[in-house]
Amino acid sequence: MKTYALITLATLLTMSARADVMNLGELGKTGRFCPGDTLSVDTNGKFIERILISAEGIRNDGFIKVYADGELIHNIGVPGYDPDYSFRVRRNVKNISMKFERTCSRVIDGKIFSPSQAPLNYHRYERQNVSNDNWGNEFLEISRSLSKDLQYETDFGSHLWPRVLLPMKKVAILQSASEQVRD
Repeated sequence: MKTYALITLATLLTMSARADVMNLGELGKTGRFCPGDTLSVDTNGKFIERILISAEGIRNDGFIKVYADGELIHNIGVPGYDPDYSFRVRRNVKNISMKFERTCSRVIDGKIFSPSQAPLNYHRYERQNVSNDNWGNEFLEISRSLSKDLQYETDFGSHLWPRVLLPMKKVAILQSASEQVRD
C-alpha cells in the first residue's frame, strides 16, 4: 500500500508540474452524495488528460458513473476503503459529471488534469471519420487511436506494439488498399 501511495504521489507531482489542475476541493465539489445525486464540473472545452477521484462508500459499496459531455467514460466501484481512482479521458470536454448509485458516497478530493497545452498530433477514433463500406479504413482508424492512447504506457514499446498493434495495422492497411481498388 505504501508503494502504491508513493507511486501515486510521484505521478501527481510530475503531472501537476506540467499541467493545469482543477481541484474539486477548491471548487466546493466534495462531500456526501447519495443515490441519484449528480456532481457536475464545467471544464470549458479544455483537453482533459486524466481525472483522479478520492471517494469512499458510506456503510456499503457504491458506484459512481463518470460522464464527459454526457458520454459514459468510467464506472467506479466505491468500497468503504482504498479510495483513490485514476483514469484517462484524453479529449476536449465541456462538462464532467458524476452520478451516484446504490448507496451514499463521500467524495474526499478530486483533481482534473489538463496539459498546459493540448497535444497537437492527438488522434482519437471517431466513427464518423470513416465510411461504412470500408472496414479496412475503420480498422486503421482504431489502430491509430489505440497507438496514441497507449503511447505513454510503460509496456507499450516492449509488448503491445510489436505483438498486437503492428500486425493489426498491417491487416488494416492491406484491407483498406484492397477495398479502395475493388470496383
